[in-house]
Amino acid sequence: DIRLTELSSIEDNAFSGLQSLFSLLLSSNKISSIEDGAFSDLQYLRQLDISRNEISSIEDGAFSGLQSLVTLSLSSNKISSIEDGAFSDLQYLRLIALDNNNLTTVSAKIFDKETDLHALLLRGNPLICCTMADFFEWRSNQNNITESDGTCTDFNSTTDINSFNVSKCPIDGGWSSWVNSTCSVTCGNGIQSRSRTCDSPIPSGGGKYCEGSDEETLECSLIDCPESCKGSGKKPESKRMKARKWKRYQYRQLRRTDTHNK
Repeated sequence: DIRLTELSSIEDNAFSGLQSLFSLLLSSNKISSIEDGAFSDLQYLRQLDISRNEISSIEDGAFSGLQSLVTLSLSSNKISSIEDGAFSDLQYLRLIALDNNNLTTVSAKIFDKETDLHALLLRGNPLICCTMADFFEWRSNQNNITESDGTCTDFNSTTDINSFNVSKCPIDGGWSSWVNSTCSVTCGNGIQSRSRTCDSPIPSGGGKYCEGSDEETLECSLIDCPESCKGSGKKPESKRMKARKWKRYQYRQLRRTDTHNK
């Protein structure tokens, strides 16, 4: 129990040597950051409480090594962003509390595609519904979740996150993969173009069109050309210069011979 100690950060390997710890209570401190690998030695930890601190973001790797964790409380912090993959390694996690933070969106990418979560607490966050389309799709596939709370706001109304209809949201366009043309040459250095289309997904419902260019030109480099195919560049020009010099030399020699004979 390390509550109410004014702890401000959790550094890498902060709990080294405590492998057998089952519960760690860090609530009501001044923790503002968690370094990657801070809990890496706590492979048997089942409960972690970091509520009522000053954490503003959760990065991928913050909870690496917590392979046995069952409950995680991050309630009443200042969390406004969670990096993709932040909770993806917590395969035995049953409850995660993110209530009373500053989250405006929650992405499905912070979790694994399939989880064993039973409770996901999000109440008390200023969530914006239409920024969470992937989350709502993910949530609909989590059959084990029996407790899920929180509200989101969009279209001038507030809706329970368990009943929001995502089909009302505008869909911004997304780029397809690049498709490359063939190189402009069969050997040596040349150029090629590539293109993409704004159809992954197609913008709809007033959503934004893709930003950026749909075409690009790139350099391409193939195998070296055979000597017999090289018909340009410095070498041919050098040969022509040598030929001109040889002709001038022969002309001077002829002039000297003529002058000498006279």
